[in-house]
Amino acid sequence: MDSQVFIDAARYAHIFTVAIGFGAAFLADYHVISRLGRPIDNNLTTTMYLCHSVIWMMVFGMWVTGLILVQIRTGFVLENFTPKLISKLVIVAILTANAFLISKIAMPLVEENRGRSLMWLPLSSKLCLAGIGAVSSASWMLALAMGSSKVLATSDWIVFAILVPFIYFAGVLMAVAIMFLLHLGSQMVTQRPKPRDAVRIPAEGRILTSGTVEQPKQGTMPDKFRVAARLSEARRVASAAAPERSIAPNITVRHQQAVSGATMPRVPVRVAAE
Repeated sequence: MDSQVFIDAARYAHIFTVAIGFGAAFLADYHVISRLGRPIDNNLTTTMYLCHSVIWMMVFGMWVTGLILVQIRTGFVLENFTPKLISKLVIVAILTANAFLISKIAMPLVEENRGRSLMWLPLSSKLCLAGIGAVSSASWMLALAMGSSKVLATSDWIVFAILVPFIYFAGVLMAVAIMFLLHLGSQMVTQRPKPRDAVRIPAEGRILTSGTVEQPKQGTMPDKFRVAARLSEARRVASAAAPERSIAPNITVRHQQAVSGATMPRVPVRVAAE
């Protein structure tokens, strides 16, 4: 086989793994962002597990094809390493570490909150997920740019020393700021003032709406005063009927409420002769 054909095949395979990995990461981020306000279900978790499996395979493919290209171009001689090559190795290492964090932190966090919305998570968990997603997206974009750009192939150290930290910092800052604003918005929605509860009042009035009370009509006697008046009348009649002896202690007065139709319980009355 011609050596140039082998080199082109290795380069093509390397770019292919970068493109597929970037697409899987973008698809996972899109599903998470589009379902922030909805409960986590099997559809979301299945998609995330599938995308993460593809990402792991593409990261492994990037290491294999990348090391083949490094061997062809440099023979693993440190003096032959260019700024672009060293930057690519650093980016792929960060990408691998970030994929490990996704497996150990992001995926278990999503799985533990199945049935709940991601917006119900604490702010620290939201910012952690936003940071992990931003590092993943920035790493894949930089890896794709490193593998396809001819300008970066001949750039000096100063370009990579400025470009790489700036892309990571800008991506993480933007993701964290957006997540923080979404958190504040969700807190404002969940803490909106609720309508006042209806105020309970005595039987003299009836609640019409929240905070509105129908007062009894003037000239009418409340139920509790009518009960007291009838009890007083019963005691007076009993005392007048037997002024010289004690009557049975089981005299009861029954009062039928005209409003509700319920019968008042028996009230024992003891009347002593005066």
